[in-house]
Amino acid sequence: MAMSPLLRIEQLSKVYNRYRPDEMMALKDLSFQISSGDVVALTGPSGSGKTTMLSLLGCLSRPTTGSIHFKERNISRLPERFLAHIRRESFGFVFQHYNLLRDCSVLENVMLPLYPSDQPWREIKQAAVQLLERFDLAGMQRKKVKLLSGGEQQRVAIARALIADPDVVIADEPTAHLDRDLSEDLLDILAGLNDVGKTIIIATHDPLIYNAGLIKRRINLRHGQLDEESAP
Repeated sequence: MAMSPLLRIEQLSKVYNRYRPDEMMALKDLSFQISSGDVVALTGPSGSGKTTMLSLLGCLSRPTTGSIHFKERNISRLPERFLAHIRRESFGFVFQHYNLLRDCSVLENVMLPLYPSDQPWREIKQAAVQLLERFDLAGMQRKKVKLLSGGEQQRVAIARALIADPDVVIADEPTAHLDRDLSEDLLDILAGLNDVGKTIIIATHDPLIYNAGLIKRRINLRHGQLDEESAP
């Protein structure tokens, strides 16, 4: 018996400023599936809808029409409180500009996604410390983020994305501010996450990423529509 897809996208469209003079169709009639354990590169030129697509998949925004099913549950029209729960428990985000709190410590940044939470503070801290050790950041727990290098900030952002042990890691242009060596380090980290079962979705312009052996599928967007879908 075939397994159900982790994410199923059906006739998905996103329109900004609908019915206004500056209405803009960001995505139009997209349909595709993502299986558990996939590593998907979402590619296409600037303005093709990659970041919008990530925000919809990660429950950060809602589609105008169409649907997104996560674990066979239609999440497209759920009230915000339910979306927030799914977002916290099931998706980890690595943003292009990291979105770290620069005047807070590394440890505080990694713990942040679980606030507020019913989980005891001591357990959250222990999980954060373990992640920092995993990414060679154990000695930087109390260091303010603004004092870190770009590569260190990237690792803090990944640790923060993993604090809730999500099913899916979503990364938006994760190598935009990294040199080649650091980009290759990132690929090694993502490969390790996939090895332990994480599904990874990456929006990228970087051929180093979308041509990497890690990538199992490539979905290319153009003008908000599916241009092609293929194995790399």
